[in-house]
Amino acid sequence: MSASPYQQFQDNLAYAEELIEAAHYIREDLSRDLYRAAWVQAVSALDHWVHQEVYERAVAIAMNTTAPRPAQLEKLPIPWMFMERTRHSGEPLAVVFREALESQLDRRTFQNQEDIGSAFQLVLAGTSAGVMWGRVAQDLGKTKEQVKQRHAEVLKRRNQISHSSDVDPATGKRRPVTREQATDAVKWIKDLARALSVAIRGVS
Repeated sequence: MSASPYQQFQDNLAYAEELIEAAHYIREDLSRDLYRAAWVQAVSALDHWVHQEVYERAVAIAMNTTAPRPAQLEKLPIPWMFMERTRHSGEPLAVVFREALESQLDRRTFQNQEDIGSAFQLVLAGTSAGVMWGRVAQDLGKTKEQVKQRHAEVLKRRNQISHSSDVDPATGKRRPVTREQATDAVKWIKDLARALSVAIRGVS
């Protein structure tokens, strides 16, 4: 049996934590690159988890004729070629529908708060993203605004690392990064995904 989407997330996040630990054993300038790599890995793990969670839940909804259909899932365009496959080749609906979803969503990123909310709206019937984020904030002991601000901070630094090699344009040098900063960022992603996992179970 394959691992659940959340177990895959935990495995991917563990790799980020291992990168931070590995930094102990190399010289300081190189260790900072491992901290940056861990930061990017953690956000990628979150993105991958959201994709896989949505695919799994959407397929389950499609295969359950009595399950409520989320409005956003009903509006998602499905290319006709996928419907033709179920008619002419007899391929299982679950397989074809998942591939259809992947064709529509694989190129999208689900990293920031708005995009994550939009993703889960595909599989949460009758519940707004605001309700979901309210549950997340409560779980984390923060306000929704505090969650939004902290997550934006983590993503901003991730984007600086990924898109500009973490170089500060004012100095032409890489921004400093510490073990503590990387550890806090990875922990934030870990806690956020756990709270999201609990929230979507509570409102689905």
